[in-house]
Amino acid sequence: MPNSMPDEMSLKKAIHPQVAFYGLETTVCYLMTRFMTHPCPRIGRAIVHHLQLLAEHPDVQDEAESNEVYEVLLEEWQAITSRLSRQPNFHPRDGLSSRREEVKGF
Repeated sequence: MPNSMPDEMSLKKAIHPQVAFYGLETTVCYLMTRFMTHPCPRIGRAIVHHLQLLAEHPDVQDEAESNEVYEVLLEEWQAITSRLSRQPNFHPRDGLSSRREEVKGF
């Protein structure tokens, strides 16, 4: 029985580079929005990964302004993710560090 699924190479060739680029941008926007409501290291790492893909994308390499923007975003999100993962009282369920000492009086 012949395989009805196209091979991986033909799928990669069929996807237009602009579609892949805009898909990456859309994903980063979604992840950043998700991070706002659930700031956790896992989402931060996903943002960093997608920003790395965008920074390395050929469309970005050809435009100095875009290249600079994605490089700065990448550096900022690497720092955010690093700080968040080092928080000793980080609780992934609520996405926020515990600040019980600060709010005891309330």
